[in-house]
Amino acid sequence: MPPVRAAEIAADHGVTVHAIAMGDPAAAGEQALDEEALKAVATTTGGGFFRASDREELATIYERIDELCEAADFVTTRNQLV
Repeated sequence: MPPVRAAEIAADHGVTVHAIAMGDPAAAGEQALDEEALKAVATTTGGGFFRASDREELATIYERIDELCEAADFVTTRNQLV
């Protein structure tokens, strides 16, 4: 199944995907990094696309995703109370 189709199914079920790219975008073969597919999956599900080049950036991205998820949980909970 193509990644974007899987993302459409995820979105239909209320799943948000945040994609993190790590690696060399110029790599080829099995090491190839398909940033466009990752961006499409994130966009299709309402998630974010992030790029990390080292552990520090990855840790910062994880913190940002935690913040996004906490904010989404707050909005969802608030909407359920209304």
